Amino acid sequence: MMCFSLQGYPVYYHQLYKIDFAKLKERGVTKEHLLRHALFLKEYIFAHVEPNEEDGQIITVLDVKGMGLADVAGEALELWKTHSKVLQSHYIERSHQIFVVNASSMFRMIWKLVKPVLVGSTKRKVKIFREGADLGRLVRCVGTHQLPGEYGGPARVVLGDSEEERLLALFVNRLHAV
Repeated sequence: MMCFSLQGYPVYYHQLYKIDFAKLKERGVTKEHLLRHALFLKEYIFAHVEPNEEDGQIITVLDVKGMGLADVAGEALELWKTHSKVLQSHYIERSHQIFVVNASSMFRMIWKLVKPVLVGSTKRKVKIFREGADLGRLVRCVGTHQLPGEYGGPARVVLGDSEEERLLALFVNRLHAV
């Protein structure tokens, strides 16, 4: 879901636990495809949702519910590292804030694997909330009215069905029609 924070930053929710990497691999999706997809989304956001070329920023909410070591081992870890390096080299300072929600105790171990790949300024922007934690800081940033119901807010828009996501789907369909 994409919405806007109280300060006007686009907010993008990633529900990582819903990605079935094994099934994607079975269907021929490679880590290069996933990286290109992630970059396509960033480019779309910075060209159409937050088109300020010089200093436009985004707030990212990463939902890591149920994530374990197996989710970041081997190819998945390599994908995370490559993705992080590309984002940090091509989208320097484009993250306003990164909220990691529903982090299990296992996530601390995962964080130790991912954290060294990040530059200092990015590390400082990451706020981690354990499962069931009070998301007050996220609410103060995004606003109660924008917080999806599954995170305790009243927002009626279902993740994946915001106006911005429908516009993204139309954009993709137009690209396929060309």
